[in-house]
Amino acid sequence: MKKYGDKESFQKLESSFYIPSKGVFAEYNGQKVLIGNDEIMRDYNIDISLYLDKYEILKNNFYTPIFVAINGKLSAIIILKDVLRNDSYNTIQTFKGYGINNITLLTGDKHENAIHIGEQLGINRIYSECSLQEKSDIVRKISRRNTVLMMGDGINDVMAMREVDVSVCLTNTACDRVFMHSDCIILDDNLMRVCEFVSLSKKSYNAIQNTITFSRLYNLILGGFAFFGYFDAFTAKSLNTLNSLYVLLLNKRIEYFIPDRLHIQKDISSNQGYYLQNQFTIGRG
Repeated sequence: MKKYGDKESFQKLESSFYIPSKGVFAEYNGQKVLIGNDEIMRDYNIDISLYLDKYEILKNNFYTPIFVAINGKLSAIIILKDVLRNDSYNTIQTFKGYGINNITLLTGDKHENAIHIGEQLGINRIYSECSLQEKSDIVRKISRRNTVLMMGDGINDVMAMREVDVSVCLTNTACDRVFMHSDCIILDDNLMRVCEFVSLSKKSYNAIQNTITFSRLYNLILGGFAFFGYFDAFTAKSLNTLNSLYVLLLNKRIEYFIPDRLHIQKDISSNQGYYLQNQFTIGRG
């Protein structure tokens, strides 16, 4: 909003608060403004009966209608349509190419919209109409038996991102609170960077494990020689120092790793934030 509003407009905003999974209430320039779905309108006793039929038709056609009420009266309906990022399908298929097939979509969208998005992305495990608490509960349950990476962008994802092993976001799409709870922040606005992050992490972990194994064998073998008197104390200490240098040099190679890239290309049109898991979980607001 700050990107498009001028300073004078924001000075007129007296107060505002977010109602999770429903909408926003604000006092602006002396007027009470309510923006959100049909549930929040009912909570505030806003009469939307004349537009409920159109509201349902829009939802069934994969649109997201948003009501706007000013001073207790319905004033407008904003109609949004989700558009999938072109790199979202390729990202999911790349994860599957890595052997990560347990992919879940968590979203606050209506069930029909969620199924529509899931079908386009090739995701079968879908939880729709989730509140921020429900997302958190689902992710906590999944995390009990799996290592989970989650990618999110909206405020409804924050609680769930606290529950996972690794949380990831993109700078251009995530809100400030998501940044605060992300283990990895990707500066490039490209979902495929998440795949590269996972690929590099796996390669780095394997390299570190191999280095540890080498170091242990080195110490065990040469320590045995030293124990039986084949080396004096000075030689044994020098060999131990060499071991430390070997470890540093072996780990230095991590800087030169490049991610595995699978050549998957499909032009697709649909939306914004998602979670991942190995378990890979995808989350939308």
